[in-house]
Amino acid sequence: MNRPTVSGARMRVIRFFLFCAVLAAWALTAGSAYARVDSVFGGRVACTASGTIRVCNGSSSNLVPTFDGVPLDVTVALPAEPTGGTDGNYPLLIMMHGWGGQKLSVDALRPWAERGYTVLTFTFRGFGESCGARAPRRA
Repeated sequence: MNRPTVSGARMRVIRFFLFCAVLAAWALTAGSAYARVDSVFGGRVACTASGTIRVCNGSSSNLVPTFDGVPLDVTVALPAEPTGGTDGNYPLLIMMHGWGGQKLSVDALRPWAERGYTVLTFTFRGFGESCGARAPRRA
C-alpha cells in the first residue's frame, strides 16, 4: 500500500508553522499563572492596553527570532487584563497575511481578543519589517 508523501518544501512549511504555534504557546504561558502578562516572547515584545484589549506590537526594533535565527515582526493581541483571578492561558489563534502583504492590523485582531483569544499575527520572511528571503531555501 502506497502512503501519500509530503514534499520537502511543504514539510518545512508545516514544521515552521508548528514551531510558531509551540513558540507562541510557550511565550504566552511561561511564568506563574497568577502573574500579569505584560510582555511576550520572553520580554522581547511589551504589551500595552488598547481600549478593550492588550496589544504586544512588534517593530523593527524588537523582532522575534525563528528556529533558524531569522527575525520576524510579530504582534500579539490579548484579552483585557482580568480584574481578578489568573491572567494567561487563553486559546491561541494565529492569523496570517496574504502573500505580498504584512501582518494584520490590530483592528483585525480585536474582535477575537475581545472574545477571550490570544491572537498572534506575523509578517512572513522577506516582507514588511521581517528579515530573510521570500523564497524558501532548497535542500
